Amino acid sequence: GHPATQVREVAWLAPLLEGAAEVWFNGDTFEEHGSESAERGRVQYQELLALCDAHGVRPRFLTGNHDPGIAAEGWVEMRSGRVFVSHGDMILAEVAPWKPEFLERRGAVRQLIREFGEVESLERLWRRARLVEAATLPDVEPKMGVGGRGYLWSAFWPPMRPFHILHGWATMFREAERFVERYRPGCEVFLFGHFHRPGVWERGGRIYCNTGAFMRSATPLMVELEGDWMRVRGVHRDRNGNFCPTHALESFRIPS
Repeated sequence: GHPATQVREVAWLAPLLEGAAEVWFNGDTFEEHGSESAERGRVQYQELLALCDAHGVRPRFLTGNHDPGIAAEGWVEMRSGRVFVSHGDMILAEVAPWKPEFLERRGAVRQLIREFGEVESLERLWRRARLVEAATLPDVEPKMGVGGRGYLWSAFWPPMRPFHILHGWATMFREAERFVERYRPGCEVFLFGHFHRPGVWERGGRIYCNTGAFMRSATPLMVELEGDWMRVRGVHRDRNGNFCPTHALESFRIPS
């Protein structure tokens, strides 16, 4: 439903579902904010459910900062806790410090964070993220032109926004490492999105994978868990506009 999504037609996702028994959508699956975007998002969400049903796939959803009402779960643990999956909005206390709304209200948001107090558990951290997200909702729906073509230009306003975006990208894996070391130190793999910067890194014997985004100026990845293996695949568009998995970019053995 977001004006800058690359997924103009939900049916374009069909090749990514083929052969799967269950698919986890790790947050920001559809846009709940803004009347026009939310209306499109709700329609396309129902289309996604129908598409999964047609392919015999069980869809599972995690919350993101754009769709906090989509589920009651902010994370999932697989393979006896070896694989930990979350949208990534809990990694930073400010959730999305590059948002124009955060930059305008940062004093009030940081006060909210201080007053919330300690976040000794993942459950409490998730609740704090929900409060921060509610405090940074846009007052008006952003206008990005036809097909979201103004999305890239929106990254340059307000003036400090590009700095915060670049800083988020540069420190993403360092902050992800701090996050899991505190809240899920036993995991071997951490899968997340949120930052729109796809990639796979190994740090301290743990695998970190950001799955990117289906947004203008971004690139998506997908992850498969099958048998004892986890494969990270690229996603490309075919001549008909469908999103299709590529060969495995990385493969790791994760015993079930």
